[in-house]
Amino acid sequence: QSGIYRNLRTLVRHRRKLVQMLTEVKNRVHGIIDEIFPGFLSEKNSGIIPFRQSSLYLMEDRFSPKQIRRRRRQTLIEILKRFGTSKAEKTAAKLQQYAAKVLHAPGEYVDTMQLSLAQHIKHIRCLKESVSQMDKEIALNLAQTQGAFLTSVRGIGLVLAAGVTAEIGDLNEQKPLNNLASYSGIVPRVKQSGGTGGKTYTGPVAKRCNRILKDYVVKSAYHIGLHGPQDLMADYKRRDASGQHADFGMGRRYLRMAINLMRTSQVYLPPNLRKTGFTLEERAGYYLMSWPYLREKWKKAGVLDAVFAKDRPLGLWRQIVQELYDIELKL
Repeated sequence: QSGIYRNLRTLVRHRRKLVQMLTEVKNRVHGIIDEIFPGFLSEKNSGIIPFRQSSLYLMEDRFSPKQIRRRRRQTLIEILKRFGTSKAEKTAAKLQQYAAKVLHAPGEYVDTMQLSLAQHIKHIRCLKESVSQMDKEIALNLAQTQGAFLTSVRGIGLVLAAGVTAEIGDLNEQKPLNNLASYSGIVPRVKQSGGTGGKTYTGPVAKRCNRILKDYVVKSAYHIGLHGPQDLMADYKRRDASGQHADFGMGRRYLRMAINLMRTSQVYLPPNLRKTGFTLEERAGYYLMSWPYLREKWKKAGVLDAVFAKDRPLGLWRQIVQELYDIELKL
């Protein structure tokens, strides 16, 4: 790969490493918390969502059940409100009640574990900030590629779209779709013995593949099954109900769809608007309905103006659609 696709792949793979490091540090924090304050990282017990800002703040300074229990209720409520915890009064009461009944760690070890915990929290903050910076850089690079059209599919965010785009690379240099599906590791092995009328055996998928691309394709398929367009969600559920590997089956369909969207410079359209016989008003209505959803994805990344600039793929598409259908897609 070369050019923008190489840059995008470098960024996506670096972000992937950062997330793996973040997960590793969080697992270490879980181990320490299980000794200092068992159950604190369970929202069911403490009422606080793990590793959100309020959770990190509380764990960062001399954290223990005794310290939580001794805090003034109003001070605790103010801390939770400051970091955006909903129903802060109820959460503070629940947390202090839980702290009063939880088992305490031996006093001789608490100071050492608190110091270790504080360092891990600083590491988590640093990694989160790095991931956030990488997300913006990835969005800016994705906006320059045809992969930006993948974000028009419900359930596919910027990171998933960038992951697939980065690993596929420039479509002009890419192999046929069947080879790409095999390269992704989502095609099962099929063997047949005894001639054309012999028994067919379907085996597992090949182990030799691009594991990073496979990961992003399978995650994309899973997200489509949960939050995607109605026709794709129905297909995912049908595959799952019939005993198929729904993630692999939907992954193959998603790859075909992704290649088509990137090659034709089009956003995702539901089946009834792809066939002949639709009216311009129907398509215009769909674009107006789906536009806020697409715009919001890029707005969250803070690159709205960059992605819809007139020299960018999505910006050019927006300009053509507005002129062709006489509609306004407001930024």
